[in-house]
Amino acid sequence: MELINNIDMFFINTALDMRNSTLSFFLSIITTVADSGICWIILGVVLLLFRRTRKTGFFVLVCLLFTWLLNESIKNMICRPRPYDTYPWITTVIPPLSSYSFPSGHASSSFAAATAIFLFNKKAGIWTYFASFLVAISRIYFCVHYFTDVIAGAAEGVLMTVMIIRLIYPAINKKYRSNLYKSDKEYTIGQGFCAFPIKSDIFARINGRSYRPNDKVTIDMLHYLKLRYIGFDGLEHEGEMIVNRIISKKTLRIFKRLYDKGYKIEKIRLIDEYGADDEKSMTDNNSSAFCFRTIANTETLSNHALGLAIDINPLYNPYIQNGRVLPAAAEKYADRNADFPHKITKNDYAVKIFKSYGFVWGGDWQNGSKDYQHFDIKV
Repeated sequence: MELINNIDMFFINTALDMRNSTLSFFLSIITTVADSGICWIILGVVLLLFRRTRKTGFFVLVCLLFTWLLNESIKNMICRPRPYDTYPWITTVIPPLSSYSFPSGHASSSFAAATAIFLFNKKAGIWTYFASFLVAISRIYFCVHYFTDVIAGAAEGVLMTVMIIRLIYPAINKKYRSNLYKSDKEYTIGQGFCAFPIKSDIFARINGRSYRPNDKVTIDMLHYLKLRYIGFDGLEHEGEMIVNRIISKKTLRIFKRLYDKGYKIEKIRLIDEYGADDEKSMTDNNSSAFCFRTIANTETLSNHALGLAIDINPLYNPYIQNGRVLPAAAEKYADRNADFPHKITKNDYAVKIFKSYGFVWGGDWQNGSKDYQHFDIKV
């Protein structure tokens, strides 16, 4: 206990020695915007407004709530006085507080929010951790908390968030997905855009071709979609596609938006019409999704095997790795600096729409290969 007191007093004396008007002004702004976690609450709400960051925003708010509840419980159990309540010679520049000192609520809320963001987006999370560090420093600087209060608060925020996102959420999500797979729900989002469980007639078409019995993907995990699209001929066509149930509704919405925009797709057929041969399907410029297969030249299951990947106009937007082009017939479209129709680029409407629904575009891959036709998603 004496060691802890010595550490706390060292940081208090250091903070008092460092005080100057410029630093006090800067840190007073930092600590004020973090009062009651208000800046983190606002950030969570803003993230909720955008589809790509909605999950992050939701968990920022959830983790803030549970961290606050835990923080208040610990404060009222420990009942540690503030530094200036214990040592009258300690002054604080900001208004004194009447609540207890341990652990720091500012630190716990800041590091809870930062951890939630980091777990979904490491680059953004690093910047948020930096902001959280400044908040923590401000609480020590103004002597409203001991150093150990801040460390305990930060640890509380991190641990609570990791527990919620890494332990509790996966368990809830697994049960939700299990119930979703058992559902026989059919739905339509507009004329010509509907999703169904795999019925006997569709199963007969895909069994032994794109679908083979396995322990990874069961038939009740898939949905059959009817989609309208605008062909290269400028006319309206009806296509069919199979995807994972989890993404079937957002897939319908994506293709509805492509259709409304007049985005041209040459064909949307089940890959089974090509004997589940990916090369033949791509060569015919067929846009497709589910096929229980491995990634080219590997033994690893493709996201297509999970029904979580979609290829668009593949002949004009090939898969390129170490100079090899798939399909082989797409060699002349491998030069992405060339100008030709139906080329998917980072500014393409399809890329923007897929990304807005949480998909990743293969043209953005940084692993030494590029798959310009490919969109996939993690669930």
